Amino acid sequence: MKNKKRISVIMAVCVLLTAFFMAGCRSNEKQEPPVATSESVDSDIEEKDADTISLTEETAEKYMTQILESFLLQKDGSVSFNVPNPIPKSDGKNILLNITLYAQYRTGDGSSTTQNLLDNKMSWKGGETYTDKLDLQLGELERVFLRVAFPEVFEDNTWKDTYPAKYIELTAPFAYGEPIKVNDTENTITASQNGEQATINLTYANIADRQVTFMLPKGISLVSADKSIPNQEDDEFLLVTDEGNAVGGLLFMDLASGKEDLKNVIPSENKLPMQVYAGAVLPNHVQYENYQVQQYGETSAAATAVFSSQDLSLLGKEYDSAAEIPFANEKNVVLFYDYEKLPVFMQISFDKEAVPQTVCAEIARSIAVK
Repeated sequence: MKNKKRISVIMAVCVLLTAFFMAGCRSNEKQEPPVATSESVDSDIEEKDADTISLTEETAEKYMTQILESFLLQKDGSVSFNVPNPIPKSDGKNILLNITLYAQYRTGDGSSTTQNLLDNKMSWKGGETYTDKLDLQLGELERVFLRVAFPEVFEDNTWKDTYPAKYIELTAPFAYGEPIKVNDTENTITASQNGEQATINLTYANIADRQVTFMLPKGISLVSADKSIPNQEDDEFLLVTDEGNAVGGLLFMDLASGKEDLKNVIPSENKLPMQVYAGAVLPNHVQYENYQVQQYGETSAAATAVFSSQDLSLLGKEYDSAAEIPFANEKNVVLFYDYEKLPVFMQISFDKEAVPQTVCAEIARSIAVK
C-alpha cells in the first residue's frame, strides 16, 4: 500500500510538472507575436520615413525647382513636366501642391488671348507626368507661364501661400525641347578661350543656357573687361587684347523687336536688319555701314560691317544739333544674332588698324551657337 501511495504521489507530481511546463510553453508562444509586431512596426516606420519628405521652406523650394526644371515645350505645342515622388507633406496643416499653367497668344488683329491649361490645380500624385498641348491655332505664341506653390487650404476653401511661390515665364525665342534652368540670380555672361577658339557662356533667367563659340586671330586673347587696361570702351563687356593692349571688345545687347517682327527679317540679305539692331543704333547715335552677311540660317546671320559713332560731347560746343555731329571712331565689327536661340545679339569690334575686314569675315564664318 505504501508503494502504491508513493507511486501515486510521484505520478501526481509528474502531472503537475507536465501541466506547469505546458502552460509555460503556451505562455511563451503568446509572447512571441508582440515581439514580431514591434519589429514590424519599426520596419513600417522606417519605410514611411524613407518615402516621406517633411515640408519646410528648403524642401519646398527644392521641390518646386525640380518641377519647373522638368518642364518641356516642344515646337508642335506639346508641354510636359514631372511631379517628383514623394510630394513633401506638412504636419498638422492642410498644405497642398498647387500648379498653374497658361499660354498667351497674339491674334491676327494684334490683340492677345489666353489658354488656361491648369488653373490652381491641387490634386497631384507623386511620380506622375503631366502632358498637354497648346492650341497654336489661337495665334502666335508669345508667352508660356508655369507657377508652382504650396498654399495652406482653409475650411472655407480659400488658400494662402505658405512659402514664396516659384515660376518660369517663357517668351520668344523659345528653347524648344530643352529643359529650363531656374535661375534666381542675374543674367551672367562668362568667357573662356582654348587656343584660338573663344567660348561665351550665357545664362539668362529661366531660359536654356547657351554657348557661343568662334575663332580669334592668333595672338589675340579674350578676357573679362578690366578698366585698368587702356583704350577700353565703356560699353564693352568683354575685352579682346593683343600683348596687353586693347584692340577691340565684345558686347551683347537685347534684340530690338519681338518674334512676330523678327520673322520679317531676311537673314541672307546684305542690309542691316533694324528689327535686330535698332536698340543699338537709335539711342546710342551709332551706325553700321557695309553690312555683309558671311553665314546665315533660317533665324540667324553672322555678318561684318564698319561701325562708327557720334561724339555727343561736342553738342553745344562745336555743333548746335546732334544731326550735325559727324560719325567717326570707325571700327571693323562682327555682328551675330539667332532670334530662335538668343534674346540678344553679339558684337565683336576691332580697331581697323589691328584687324582687317577679311579677318573679321573669317571670325563671322566660324561662329556657332548651341
